[in-house]
Amino acid sequence: MRPEPPETLPDLTALQLLVALARHGTVTRAAASLHLSQPAATHQLRRLERQLGVALLERRGRGVALTAAGQAAVGRAARALEELAALGRDMRALAGLEAGHVRVGAGSTASIHLLPAWLATFRQRWPGVTVHLREAGTPEVLDALVAGDLDLGVVGLPAARRGVAITPWCEDPVAFLAWPGAPLAARPIAAADLTGAPFIHARAGSPIRAIVDAGLAAAGVAPREVMSLESVEAIKACVAAGLGYAAVSSRSAAADLAAGRLVPLAPAGLSLTRRFGLAVREGAAPVAAVQALLGLLGEAP
Repeated sequence: MRPEPPETLPDLTALQLLVALARHGTVTRAAASLHLSQPAATHQLRRLERQLGVALLERRGRGVALTAAGQAAVGRAARALEELAALGRDMRALAGLEAGHVRVGAGSTASIHLLPAWLATFRQRWPGVTVHLREAGTPEVLDALVAGDLDLGVVGLPAARRGVAITPWCEDPVAFLAWPGAPLAARPIAAADLTGAPFIHARAGSPIRAIVDAGLAAAGVAPREVMSLESVEAIKACVAAGLGYAAVSSRSAAADLAAGRLVPLAPAGLSLTRRFGLAVREGAAPVAAVQALLGLLGEAP
């Protein structure tokens, strides 16, 4: 028996018939179990034999029986059908948010002070979906989105990257901080009072540093830089130790201000705000879990 060209795959119905024949014992009953006529079932089985290039059935008296090749094929066919059924179950679970995962990238402020409450709500609504959160700067997040290593990014604005769509998400006021008993904390101050004052900056090139530098320059203020630190937590610790003033995300400073470890400054004429955006790769295939998280983040807080 000459097989059909190797690129021709067995028909799903033919595989179902073969498994049903092994279960029910006759072509008639196998056909009935699949709501097929006997001639149609016979045609399917004969075509399957041609495709595989072996005899699967043999006549025995008034009926048919599986050959040795047919018995071997039944096991393979049953496993293939189970894999296809499992594929359908998995895809339905993903579409229904019963399973899946979302890979999110964000900077330290968003990872620590913005996203956790949103992600907790997401997990309450869809407990079967796993969220992977990677802490990284905006350039690294944008690169990972383009490479397909992340599904969603929370980035500081302004930001741009070819192949990435970015939409504004939320704002975070910048808080000017001092230590308890600091000279400038004892009275209302003007922006000019920061000129020459010891100041602890975020690292050069960071989004918060760009915002603060631009705001200070626009106000004609030139504080004296005494430190430049990578970590917001380190900046706050150094301010609390009396080493200098600083400007950080208001969300990152809220707990320290409430506990009295830091005190706020409100320099007149200096009102700065940091903006965040949501970034996804352009042309990425829609994934139910990612769309659900984007929808949640779009809700009013």
